[in-house]
Amino acid sequence: MSGGQELNLPPGFRFH
Repeated sequence: MSGGQELNLPPGFRFH
């Protein structure tokens, strides 16, 4: 997971 924001997302969320 490469992003820059730590949010409360469900497991398996893909942040591009």
